[in-house]
Amino acid sequence: MKSSEITDAMRKASAAGNFDQAIRLAEERLADDPNDEDALITKARILSTPDPAYCDYQAAIALLTKARQRNPASEMIALELAQAVKSSGDYGAAEKTYRRLLADKPDDCEFLLGLASLENHPGVSLRTEEVRKLLEHAVCLCPDRWQVHGMLAEHRRRNGDTEGARKSYQDALARLGPDDTFARKAMMNEMRAIE
Repeated sequence: MKSSEITDAMRKASAAGNFDQAIRLAEERLADDPNDEDALITKARILSTPDPAYCDYQAAIALLTKARQRNPASEMIALELAQAVKSSGDYGAAEKTYRRLLADKPDDCEFLLGLASLENHPGVSLRTEEVRKLLEHAVCLCPDRWQVHGMLAEHRRRNGDTEGARKSYQDALARLGPDDTFARKAMMNEMRAIE
């Protein structure tokens, strides 16, 4: 099998929940190329899944840390590492990871959202005002993403800014696609709850 065929098969196996096959294919790709991002990320995501048969957060973090050392410019590996640390429940370490990433790339929407998502988690020093600024900056960077507006709406709602929340929900709704019916219904319910 060619490397592109292995990568396609690995992605399909992972998406279908056939983690044994996906890990085997990822390891086959990594044997050929230890820096293969698709294989590294696929394997790390499986190790970060809540399925007890596969979950090994420390192995995922170690795999991604090593990959990050070999390829410090990879934004995908950096983001996966931060998410794996967060998934492990070490929110303080996740905060530090996102802050380090933002120090290098302060205008990265994914890093901003990742840090903001840690609000109210134990061991995190984020304050309400800082989270608001992170989310508003993310909206400026990614104005077409409904998820960004939705996160800002949720933050505003939780902190008593009903007018700001309503506006952000409307902004998010305006950016939803026709297939986003679940998100549309959830946001409409949230808007009704604050009226």
